[in-house]
Amino acid sequence: MPKKISQKEKKKKNPLVKKIWESKIKQRPSKNKHVSYSSISTFNKCPKLWELQYLRNKVPFKQNIYTCFGNAMHETIQEWLTVMYYDTVKASNEMDLNKLLYSNLAKAYKVGRAQMKGEHYSNPDQLQEFYLDGKHILDFLKKKRASYFTSKTMMLSGIETLLYQDIRPGVKFKGLIDLVFYHPNTDSWTIMDIKTSTRGWNQKAKSNTNLTAQVVLYREFFAKQFDIDIDKIKLEYFVVKRRIPKEAEFAAAVAEHRVEEVYWVGGEPLMYEQHWRYMKQIIDQGDGANVYARYNTNLSRIEYRGINLYDDILSKLRDWQICASLDGTGKIGEYIRTGLDYQQWYDNFCRGLEIQRHRRQIRIDFTLTLPGLFEVENIQKLAQDLNVDILAKVVFSFSPDILLSPLSLPRALLDSKIDALSANSTGAMKEVLVQLKQRPTFEQQWPDTWQEGLAKGKRRVLQLEKIRKDSYTLADILKQDPEIYEWYNAIPS
Repeated sequence: MPKKISQKEKKKKNPLVKKIWESKIKQRPSKNKHVSYSSISTFNKCPKLWELQYLRNKVPFKQNIYTCFGNAMHETIQEWLTVMYYDTVKASNEMDLNKLLYSNLAKAYKVGRAQMKGEHYSNPDQLQEFYLDGKHILDFLKKKRASYFTSKTMMLSGIETLLYQDIRPGVKFKGLIDLVFYHPNTDSWTIMDIKTSTRGWNQKAKSNTNLTAQVVLYREFFAKQFDIDIDKIKLEYFVVKRRIPKEAEFAAAVAEHRVEEVYWVGGEPLMYEQHWRYMKQIIDQGDGANVYARYNTNLSRIEYRGINLYDDILSKLRDWQICASLDGTGKIGEYIRTGLDYQQWYDNFCRGLEIQRHRRQIRIDFTLTLPGLFEVENIQKLAQDLNVDILAKVVFSFSPDILLSPLSLPRALLDSKIDALSANSTGAMKEVLVQLKQRPTFEQQWPDTWQEGLAKGKRRVLQLEKIRKDSYTLADILKQDPEIYEWYNAIPS
């Protein structure tokens, strides 16, 4: 039986563990000549691109949602593990990882925008999609923690451990190791690299020398830097998988009867012909009783070419869940979500209630916006009348030009509105209102640019209203509160 490492023993870290722990990214070296895994990988793929990017600086790196999400997941997992190993497992279990992910995603996006000189490289819908993916991953990781990380026989000894070692005179190798674990019982080490992926660690990835070379290099220079026997160092990838990206891969999984759980999200899944085709195939080949399906959908349609979502698909599955997006009822809901037919949404939602077997199968997914502040009471009444639960969140806003965010309001005005709404709110709705009160407004986040951002956002709103030929406008909605309406009118356009 392996000896359990006590918290006291952890704190009495041996000098080498302490040295590795202190070798973090904040000790980044100066601009000496060096090579990295990224530059080596680029050279192997295309020497000309390497020349343009690293020698001539003609191809600057462009931020994208994938690197943003990857960085945010790295930060979240690393913070969680730090609490687990250097505080207690109980404390790590009590962490709100979803809130932490949101914060890290916002931070990563802000850094990326700065690198892109203020240019947006994503949008609220895409950010929301990636956040939901990350939330699902973190929920799973928390449940399965003991299968991946244990405090009994291993110590977290390094996060973002900086490697900076001579290759030849005047040239060094630079790298950052995501996680380093020490195993006192065997006096051995594990170098772990976190990868965010849509495919997982498949055979193609395993045979890709560009990928495997990274940890091999890390192992070599880690051993050299800390004077450790290289045979005592193990290499591992910790793969954080999003969703199956290619239709061919999913089609193969369906045909081979391998699908047990499927998550339909992104854009509007019920508009995809592929959704109807593959879900019908799952049912027709007798696999429905083994499959659990989750949906994030606006319920704009429930039928396609004679196939009914409820009668022909969901009723034949092992279990299912629908999070039905609704940002407001009636005219306000139709204004917020262009193309929404509220009565159609209501009818489609009620049809789902007819076949549900338990309460959690169908819920209202409410995103709180600025105009949505005027719908909080109506959404809660709707949920009460239908006897369903509400999922509530605040619209993503990583810059001050997202005028439809409630955070665009001045602090005093926002808090006053929240206090009035919170008094008659319960459950998830009350929680999101309380959280909103704790989050900084645009003015607090961007004290130098928030006014310019609001003006830009208002111009965009007015332009969209003109294009859509809206007879019901944001101004009409905000008139319900004279103070908010006055604030809106004061924003230059």
